[in-house]
Amino acid sequence: MAADELEVAVTALAAGGDGVARDATGRVTFIPRTAPGDRVKVHIEHATSSFARAQLVSVVTPSHQRVAPSCVHFDEGCGGCQWQHVSRDGQLAAKQALVTGALRSFSALRLHPIEGPAPALGWRRRARFHVARGKVGLYLHGSRRVLPIKQCPQLEPALDAALALVAKSSPPDGELALVRGHDGAIAIGTERPWGGAARVVGKLGIVGVMAAHVAHGAPVVEVEPGVKAGPWDFAQASEAGNAALIARARAALGRGPGTLLELHAGSGNFTRGFVEDGWGV
Repeated sequence: MAADELEVAVTALAAGGDGVARDATGRVTFIPRTAPGDRVKVHIEHATSSFARAQLVSVVTPSHQRVAPSCVHFDEGCGGCQWQHVSRDGQLAAKQALVTGALRSFSALRLHPIEGPAPALGWRRRARFHVARGKVGLYLHGSRRVLPIKQCPQLEPALDAALALVAKSSPPDGELALVRGHDGAIAIGTERPWGGAARVVGKLGIVGVMAAHVAHGAPVVEVEPGVKAGPWDFAQASEAGNAALIARARAALGRGPGTLLELHAGSGNFTRGFVEDGWGV
């Protein structure tokens, strides 16, 4: 084995998505595309006295949490997802461990088990992609090179179909944004002017395109009843996940009457529920 290669056991997943291992000296080593329980051979690419970063060379012994990725682009190096090779239960356990670790100094805090209200795939109602030389895609892992994407299984099926249509319609280079409303209406945004924007309006649920500063159709949708957003606006990416967040917030606050001050309220995602519960906000 080369001097800059070593074999390690992966014990956890880090917040950035990398697997975490320790070498013979106890130094933490971060390795992308590994799963807790993997024993792997890695190549060290960057090392300090306290940590190292490595690339996976081969899996010596796979973890029981390692699964076949559901997207062909993951194996091509797409950087849009970090954990497609980890089982659903393994992903949830890793997220629970990350939150537990972040809050470990609050000894009196009771942490509930993590919930997974959204499906493993087909859950994103909002996404952003890159367009380079007319090809729509995502950055390759660890680079600024765009990997063309034919299909993204993380998107809601209707949004994925709209993405495929846009990709075939010669969108301009730059950023591309998509959002789907609760009623199925889809809005598209491009960073630069787009001569073909009007041609996609009215197809596959697309109600409008905001091409740079020029609107075609009506590029604002209701992401939730009464809460509107354009393609560049923030909204929780998962409809089911957002419903769970709202339910938790309303249950924790209880019912009015009373008055509350809601800070950083955005477009009113939580506000409308509080108002329904009798609060003056």
